[in-house]
Amino acid sequence: MTVTENPEQGSVLWHKDTSIAWGLGHVGYVEQINNDGSIVVSDMNYPRWNAVSHRTIEPSEFGSYLFIN
Repeated sequence: MTVTENPEQGSVLWHKDTSIAWGLGHVGYVEQINNDGSIVVSDMNYPRWNAVSHRTIEPSEFGSYLFIN
């Protein structure tokens, strides 16, 4: 596995803030890379417990994450 600061479609997103998810860090799945460089991520238990959601993350926010490719 390669861990980078650059997302690719199919990457696992890992939130570097370990105060989330009981100190373990939160993970999500990069569904797509948009033309503007933002990414669409699917998450489980974010922002609600026991629910799958989708969100868009802007490139300016990538510093909070690492990507496992």
